[in-house]
Amino acid sequence: MLYVGSSPDEVHPHFTEVRKVADGGKDASVWLATGKREPWASLWPRLRHLSVS
Repeated sequence: MLYVGSSPDEVHPHFTEVRKVADGGKDASVWLATGKREPWASLWPRLRHLSVS
């Protein structure tokens, strides 16, 4: 999964590996999360939101 944000703290507990693949500045770095720890059916409803600050 690709995650865009300043820190991957929100998604890290749900994946075995999270690494930065692009530095987009203050709030727009791109992180690649692999090795999901649970099925998408239970994971996606908790992660599918957009917060814009």
